Amino acid sequence: MTDQPPSSAEQTSPSSQETATPVRRSRMAKLWLQTGASGRVKVVVALLTVLLVLQWWNARTDVSNLRRELAQRLQSGDNINSQTKLIASRVDDEVRTLQGKVALLEARQLESQGQQLALEQLYQDLAKIVTIGRWLKSSRYCPPPVSNSS
Repeated sequence: MTDQPPSSAEQTSPSSQETATPVRRSRMAKLWLQTGASGRVKVVVALLTVLLVLQWWNARTDVSNLRRELAQRLQSGDNINSQTKLIASRVDDEVRTLQGKVALLEARQLESQGQQLALEQLYQDLAKIVTIGRWLKSSRYCPPPVSNSS
């Protein structure tokens, strides 16, 4: 192809294959063919510049979206962290309260065990007294009279 525009004779001369549909070039194709090599370079550079600007804008938008998402996730993490600290503090308070209750129950258990041992000792002493009383009744032991000398 040449850089010169097609002549009107070339456009109107019908060939055997083109008789049904004449070759029509779009306006851009005609403009492209009419421009020189330096003009084509300028167009390519302009297109590349537009593409570069679009790519920069797209990257800038993506970075902005990533920053926004990162900020939201950090905020969400901070909220979860605060809630976790609050829950941990409540659990610590409950553990302290329960430890106090357990200590009180252990003290009461020790007191109860001491009372149980004392009660068992009283039962044993009572059993000895009852046994001695039965023996005394069966042997008809009469204790010596108590004299009141005053």
